[in-house]
Amino acid sequence: MATIQKGENRITYQGKTIRQPTYNMLEQEITEKKEKDLEYFGQSCQLGNSVRNQEIEINLRKYEGWERQSLKSDEILWRLARATYEKAKAAATDAEKKVLYREALDYAEEALSINENNFAVHKWMSILIDYVYGYEGTKARISQSFNVKHHMERACQLNPTDGTSWYLLGYWCFTVANIPWYQRKIAAVVFATPPSSSFEEALDHFLHAEEISPNFYSKNLFMIGKTYKMLGKKEEAKQYLERARDYPQKTREDRESREDAIELLKDL
Repeated sequence: MATIQKGENRITYQGKTIRQPTYNMLEQEITEKKEKDLEYFGQSCQLGNSVRNQEIEINLRKYEGWERQSLKSDEILWRLARATYEKAKAAATDAEKKVLYREALDYAEEALSINENNFAVHKWMSILIDYVYGYEGTKARISQSFNVKHHMERACQLNPTDGTSWYLLGYWCFTVANIPWYQRKIAAVVFATPPSSSFEEALDHFLHAEEISPNFYSKNLFMIGKTYKMLGKKEEAKQYLERARDYPQKTREDRESREDAIELLKDL
């Protein structure tokens, strides 16, 4: 195996001597190349982006090739999780979706085993745990509710300026506050102290996400409007629902937000 020997101002590698400044430049170049590769891969599978399945497949094959060579990286693995999640959403059958969401969660769990302090890993753990256990039934999904929240909160702690993480935490709070009575009974069986939250808490997180990342996500605008409506604040609800309705239509989620906002605005 080749070894690297470092001197005061030089590096010897495979019998060749490289001056330290030159070696540092090469090292920086390699790092920048890796970052560009990761950025390119990430652009093909952004949360909410409308991407071609073929492009996702190409990038999955490329980075799965890296994995087979044992070049493990939490940055690569959480992006693989995200890409597989997008592939699952586009799958034709529930059976296929279930398999792909589980595969995506496997990538995220492996990334977490490498680096527990990567906010994006925790963000995708929270998303994928909820999807995977959602296919196992209501009781299974509820059983993971505190685990989902834990990863959301950890993502917010590690990167307080990421609007999406705060949106996800707000959505968790909204869902728990709006849980049907029969699911509350299931939660009471599963937990000694079932998960609890309020629309006010959900709204705080949604508004915080909007404050740190203005106009970043149509779904966040819609959820702010919907939460204001649940709280009986019609004027504020109308303002945000109109913003969600008029948001540029670039993704499937933008179109969904527009359609849902139009429906809620009919009651205001």
